[in-house]
Amino acid sequence: MQDQMMNQMQEMMSPVRKLNALMLDNTEKLVSFQLDRVRSYADLGIKQMRAALEVNDSKSLQSFMSEQTKLASTLSQQLTDDAKTLATMGEQFGKELQKVSKENISTLQQTATQTATQAASRKPA
Repeated sequence: MQDQMMNQMQEMMSPVRKLNALMLDNTEKLVSFQLDRVRSYADLGIKQMRAALEVNDSKSLQSFMSEQTKLASTLSQQLTDDAKTLATMGEQFGKELQKVSKENISTLQQTATQTATQAASRKPA
């Protein structure tokens, strides 16, 4: 009887574990992406600060300003790409969440039906 109860509890907790695993995997992907992007933008900022330190006359200032225009375009494209990547990650997570939710609902319904059947068979007539 105790083994049966433990098995039922494990079956009922299985959907929660699947959902938690999905959430953890998504969080890990998101954090990894964000850390990569922060590092990339920080490196870019430091590179620009170093380039600004090299300005010492009008010619180097003109060159620096020209590079800033190019950088702004590159940065704008990178931000757009990052936004698309985040949107794709969100869509994928949503699809996986729906899949796991459907599986979990099915599992919970089966477990509830089994429990109800077992409870009904134990009742004295």
